[in-house]
Amino acid sequence: MSKGKTILDKKKDFERRYLRSLSVQADWERNRVTGLLAVSANGLDVMDVTGKHFLDFGQSIAILGHSHPDIGRAISNYIPKYLVGGTPGWSMMEPRVLLAEELKKNLTGRLRDEGKVAYCSSGAEACDYALGLARAVTKREIVISFSGAYHGFTGATLAVSSLDPGFAAHRSPSRFGNVLAPFPDGSEFGGDTVAIERYCVEKFKELFETAVSADEVAAMIFEPIEVNAGVRIPSLSFWKKIFETCHRHGILTIVDEVFTGLGRTGKFLAADYYRVEPDIVCFGKGVGGTLPLGAIVARREIMDGNLKPNCNSASAGNALSCVAGIESLRVIKRDSLTEKAGETGRYLRDELLTLSKVHNEIERVRGLGLIVGMEIGPKEDHEEAKKRATSLIKLCYENGLLLIQVGIHGNVIRITPPMLVTRGQVDTFVKRMDAALTAA
Repeated sequence: MSKGKTILDKKKDFERRYLRSLSVQADWERNRVTGLLAVSANGLDVMDVTGKHFLDFGQSIAILGHSHPDIGRAISNYIPKYLVGGTPGWSMMEPRVLLAEELKKNLTGRLRDEGKVAYCSSGAEACDYALGLARAVTKREIVISFSGAYHGFTGATLAVSSLDPGFAAHRSPSRFGNVLAPFPDGSEFGGDTVAIERYCVEKFKELFETAVSADEVAAMIFEPIEVNAGVRIPSLSFWKKIFETCHRHGILTIVDEVFTGLGRTGKFLAADYYRVEPDIVCFGKGVGGTLPLGAIVARREIMDGNLKPNCNSASAGNALSCVAGIESLRVIKRDSLTEKAGETGRYLRDELLTLSKVHNEIERVRGLGLIVGMEIGPKEDHEEAKKRATSLIKLCYENGLLLIQVGIHGNVIRITPPMLVTRGQVDTFVKRMDAALTAA
């Protein structure tokens, strides 16, 4: 059989299997990576049914890459003992206790010394738990969130998200009790980050004079870095100033570390960069070592007696998910991946900045650790910039790269490889990105 015929047969077989998948799965699946039908994934490598390999630099869940062997072995060893259901009623199962202890060891201050952990099934649920907990503790109802925020797809988290109105289509989340504050973006005011942050801080304080009485506000929920809004990163002083205002009014602070936590920014929490200690921390995505899991951590006096049973589900804190989470934290510590995330992230940003000097399409490169955003221009024409970003994503896919398009205007390429990415893989990524930009 000729090589050409073999390739043609593979293409026909792929099309048949892809169409079959669409006949039984929702059309939404096509919106993930159109045309990709994967058969295996290991580390950063994803292979489709035709045998084509992709380098996955768009991951948000697999912080240690796909099919990590240590996590696989840990789960396999525990299956005979913990392939169980109804876990919320078995809260003293050892894996749940051990993961809670490991999470606390990585925190600082009172959260480390006095923290308690509650489990759920996802990051969205974690944020949902945290909102209900804050309202129960303070006996207040109002929550302040930020423009560009994304906290999940539950009713409560959609109400405090403001990234894309389409997320809440036909869901009718009640926004009663939510007040929106501006989030700093250095692209405004001619890129003067000092001016925009001063403006945002003043507008935050002004909320208590114009929009809501401070004694009605239960909590402020925030992402240290707004990743899906385009990797928007405030200065090191911004959150300190916001926290000062919250503390003055007895407002609890909830940090959403679902995307930024567990070391991928170069510190265990992205909030650690800002030297602030939140009252409640939300975890998701990688906290379960790729298995479904979410968790919140809060001080004992906040958690005990206030987190009600309705903040739970039958799969919350599944034992095998906790086993995977324990092993994930062990590998991160053993291989010094938090420190390496900071180092490799700087190398990645430097390489992309070098590319930006060659390719005018790149307006800005920004990031913290292995969370990097590459903004595509022209900045004065959002629609055109979004089209160019979409085209670039497709060209990257053809060149064997998996990436995500994000941003308020849809013109930012989100580059978030797993924490075990090597410099060699970064070099391959940059080479393929260069080729895609050249072809754009």
